[in-house]
Amino acid sequence: MAVDDLNDWIGVLGGYPHEKTPNIDRLANRGMLFTNAHCQSPVCGPSRESMMSSLDPSNTGIYFLGPGLKESPRTKNHLVMPSRFEDEGYQLSTAGKLYCGLR
Repeated sequence: MAVDDLNDWIGVLGGYPHEKTPNIDRLANRGMLFTNAHCQSPVCGPSRESMMSSLDPSNTGIYFLGPGLKESPRTKNHLVMPSRFEDEGYQLSTAGKLYCGLR
């Protein structure tokens, strides 16, 4: 699961007392919770592209909101994480800004 812009707005991180997030709190309590995480870029697009490609922005050439992985000369033929999972037989689904099946 990848989430950006969540900040500490969930109960398990002590965020805002009026926010009720029982499901993600339960999931966090059963798994690994990273409380000192870092990203490849302070901009959401390059950070997501980095996570999907396993390449940092200096290797993807993506430093802002464009180009995307399909348009970047350095990554347009690069196998990305969702495609690798599909190749290994996993069924993928997505919502929001992440994508599956990008080759």
